[in-house]
Amino acid sequence: MTSAAQMLAKATAEGLLPEDATLPNQETRPWPVVLLTALGAVDSIPLEGIDACVAPAPEDGAGQGVSEGPRCYDYGPGTDFGARAILTHSGRPIVDFLYETHHLYSLDGVRANHFLQQLRLDLLAPVKGPLGVGFSAEYFDRRTYFSQTLNPTQKFHYPQVRLFMTWRFS
Repeated sequence: MTSAAQMLAKATAEGLLPEDATLPNQETRPWPVVLLTALGAVDSIPLEGIDACVAPAPEDGAGQGVSEGPRCYDYGPGTDFGARAILTHSGRPIVDFLYETHHLYSLDGVRANHFLQQLRLDLLAPVKGPLGVGFSAEYFDRRTYFSQTLNPTQKFHYPQVRLFMTWRFS
């Protein structure tokens, strides 16, 4: 196997790259991204703890692909769509608009189509230096359509508003 440094040296020797060509710096994820990833993983655990997600073994041997009892996830094929617009001033975001929609068809347990739409508007204002304030308004709309006619369609609406402080790292 040829390393990237060996390929760079060979390409430079053959005149395919300039003499001063170098490999790009190996970038690591910034610590805020790592922190937010960890917080997202912790956020997915229900308030009752991880034990709330463990389903008891079915007594009748329900078979593969069928679960009973509590479950903290759904899985199956789905689609995503979204759009985002950001208005900046001097390299700083001032207005951030986001729309996303997600679809999931559950394959385990009760068959259902889940649709989630998110609409979000962030307004950010610099105060002094790297400090700023922000306002966020967000709206979630979730609809679940069950395959069996015995289950009615479920609709949930979650409006949220926030006021927060910002700190710019760069």
